Amino acid sequence: MFLKSIGNFRGIAIIAIVAGHVYSSGFTSNDLFSATIRNLITGGSSLFVFISGFMFHHVFYKKFNYKKFVKNKFQNIGIPYLILATVAIAYLYAFKVEYFTPLELMRDSAHMYRDGIPFSPSDSDWMTVFKYYLTGRFLIAYWYIPFGLLLFASAPLHMKFIKQNLKFQIGLVVILSVIAVIVQRPVAGTNAIHSLVYFTPVYLMGILFSIHNRVITEFLKKNFLMFLLLSVAMSFIQVYLGHVGNYGKPFFEYNGIDLQYIQMIFVICFLYGILEKYTFDIPLLTVISETSFAIYFIHPWLLMILFKIDRRTHHLQDFGAENNIFLYLFTLIVIVLASVSLALLTKRIFKGSKKSRYLVGY
Repeated sequence: MFLKSIGNFRGIAIIAIVAGHVYSSGFTSNDLFSATIRNLITGGSSLFVFISGFMFHHVFYKKFNYKKFVKNKFQNIGIPYLILATVAIAYLYAFKVEYFTPLELMRDSAHMYRDGIPFSPSDSDWMTVFKYYLTGRFLIAYWYIPFGLLLFASAPLHMKFIKQNLKFQIGLVVILSVIAVIVQRPVAGTNAIHSLVYFTPVYLMGILFSIHNRVITEFLKKNFLMFLLLSVAMSFIQVYLGHVGNYGKPFFEYNGIDLQYIQMIFVICFLYGILEKYTFDIPLLTVISETSFAIYFIHPWLLMILFKIDRRTHHLQDFGAENNIFLYLFTLIVIVLASVSLALLTKRIFKGSKKSRYLVGY
């Protein structure tokens, strides 16, 4: 059964993800209000993971077939990833940029090869190519795909989780969440196994929300404002402590508690509650939701073009500069709508065939 609230949730999630990637286009002030709002927007990938967990139980559980499930995910996500990765890596190699840049020509080799990054100055070109495929480091946001494929490959464990009693399920989510806030995200998203450890409790939380949908929905519909306040408070605390954005570090290094993870749990509860209480149908948001994976695949390419244009126009800002909210919103809207348009155009070129999914995931 199609759930309009979850469809709206998916649309908002992908907008939040893109919004978090275009801060340098006008949303750069470090004042308390701006930093707090940026913290609330940042981390949209957790929203995507939560929805994936919810839909795993809601759609696939009753007639689950592991072979069919993995095949479907590889066709819809893995194949476009391999195709687009090949194009991106070939571009980087042809122009000798990023990790193909000779060490002596790198602007900041210490940052490029910092602790937690699997790339090494001694890597051959072939090893660099292999690591690019393994990490998704060749473009913004593509780290999610290797992690996502690992997450979907873990489906038998998720099936076992579904069949446990509620006490065990809650206990496991809590334990894994404690681990997540300690290990934090991997540096630059370059370790898919690390990401799997970090995001799995959010995925399981999505499964729990689907299993116990009625009870949780009623609770969150009544208390969504409380979770909004908790989200804002947690964001404010992070800014007060001097932290803005996602936390990230090598797996075995201790660097405090990831408050962003806790904040995103509150944001998930808020969005779920308010979207269940106030169901609405906005055609554009529906299209954005339906093309969300395509937007995820396409928008990094548009951002790359944006960054290339900036080399001539210098419209992007360093953090600390005064906000230009009009520019920020304009950039966000253009990137989202252009991504949707390219997804729909690709579908039309393929005459509605499912084969278009092999290129852009839609």
